[in-house]
Amino acid sequence: MQIEIALENNLVPFFSIAGIKRRAAMKRMIDRWNSKNYKKLILLPKMYFTCNHSVDENTNEMCWQNIAILNVPGCNEFNLPSRKL
Repeated sequence: MQIEIALENNLVPFFSIAGIKRRAAMKRMIDRWNSKNYKKLILLPKMYFTCNHSVDENTNEMCWQNIAILNVPGCNEFNLPSRKL
């Protein structure tokens, strides 16, 4: 239902989970979702900074998140600061 609400409001739905160690669990969750739904999620290839302060001032590792996003046109243009895994 949240995906439908986001799409109705011209938003691109996504969710995030902190921690590189949780990435495998997130991948399994996405695979399970994709096997049962026609709207597919993709796991973006980097970690993304999701806190509201400057990335330069960051001292909290939890600000770096794995992002799953609905696979729609423009989803690869996710514009948060990122870093490689």
